[in-house]
Amino acid sequence: LKPAWLNHRVAESLESLRFDFMFAFASVREPPRTLLMVVSSPLQSSVTNKIGKSFCEAYAGAFTRDKIKYIDVSDGHLPPITSTCVRAKFMAYSGGDKCSSEEWQKTLNLIETFKSADKLVILAPMWNTNIPAELKLYFDHIVQPHQTFNPDTAEGLMKGKPVLLVRASRDIPIGSANDSGTPYMLGILGFLGFTDVRRIDYTGSSSSQLLRDKCVEAERMAHQFVFKDSATLPVLLSRLPTLEMDGRLKIKRHSKIFCVTSSPMASRSTSKRVVSDFLQEVEDQVEGVELTVLDLGGMMSGDNHLRPFTAADVNAKLGFADPQVQHSANEELKYSMELIRKFRDADVYVFAVPMWNLGIPYILKRWIDHVVQPNETFDPILQRGLLTGRPAFCVASSGNGLLGTSLDHLSPMMKQFFQLVGIGPVAYTYLNGTSGERAAELVSEATRNMKRQAGMS
Repeated sequence: LKPAWLNHRVAESLESLRFDFMFAFASVREPPRTLLMVVSSPLQSSVTNKIGKSFCEAYAGAFTRDKIKYIDVSDGHLPPITSTCVRAKFMAYSGGDKCSSEEWQKTLNLIETFKSADKLVILAPMWNTNIPAELKLYFDHIVQPHQTFNPDTAEGLMKGKPVLLVRASRDIPIGSANDSGTPYMLGILGFLGFTDVRRIDYTGSSSSQLLRDKCVEAERMAHQFVFKDSATLPVLLSRLPTLEMDGRLKIKRHSKIFCVTSSPMASRSTSKRVVSDFLQEVEDQVEGVELTVLDLGGMMSGDNHLRPFTAADVNAKLGFADPQVQHSANEELKYSMELIRKFRDADVYVFAVPMWNLGIPYILKRWIDHVVQPNETFDPILQRGLLTGRPAFCVASSGNGLLGTSLDHLSPMMKQFFQLVGIGPVAYTYLNGTSGERAAELVSEATRNMKRQAGMS
């Protein structure tokens, strides 16, 4: 007689063989496909890259006729999204003439590679509670009207394709309340029409047994990465409670105000116009204020562009002691430290944040990745921010009126950023529907609201 545990193991093995045979048979029946893997961590040793490597090796063995393509968005080759690209997107919304600029053509090339893939794998490590800025930049290119979604029905055009989303974090649990990146990725994938979204979530160090287990899980999922008929990721558009201001925030005399704007559209940006009008009132009514404006929208390209957060930046942030990378890391850290110095040297903050593809603009996320640094803006031991007692005003705008809905990922992103560095209390002002005829009226209402929040007449 066999021991009970042996019978159990034999049963497990037979079940595993049955599934392996079933999916091997399915892979033979499928015509040749193209798998696209999107890499967003610059570190070869990252957990997401290791899991992705295990998946691809197993997939190549199981689907020998398929082609595997890679796009590494972390290497700095992605073109910026300038005002030309934004205008082209607005023209597409309104059915205007197609843009023929070289900048727009680069976006279309990225979209074509994305759309031509039959299956996708997205490696998305957690960076500052969210996703890397360069992955956000990639999706800011990909989400385009008539290309990947129907602007008339808000229906995604990428239906029927399986996606594997790999998320990893060292400390903040994936899927917890402090993880705003996973809801965003699921939201944007659902918006694009993906319904078959499979996941591997990882929380822990990169040298644990858990990593080995997850790599084995990835190998198993690779053998089963075939098409399904069932939809598993519905997109719900429901109204949620908007963020309330945390009391009246009176700006004191001689305050240092640090304002961050993040749109490349200059005076055409409604969020910029609101904060500009508000700050003019502040300078007129509050004695001796010192104003510093950081226009991230003007730092998307050119000599003054905001540098991507590279592998050397990550090494510096994590405190790697490898002599071969430490010098480069220290040089990169100097750049971040200058951004941090200007950020910390303020008493009051004002943020103008337009919604870009359900979240914040990639350029704002890139800046956040630079300024959120251990022992500079947050305490890694106590897990709390170091900029406590400093109030902020946050103006958010959405042309389609999505703020406060289940598709609003801007609000939780900004809320978690403020909590991460300790900024608060925070007063929020929403501009919903700014692409309509009431744009000028909404700007005036928002400016008046900010004045009330600041206790101004």
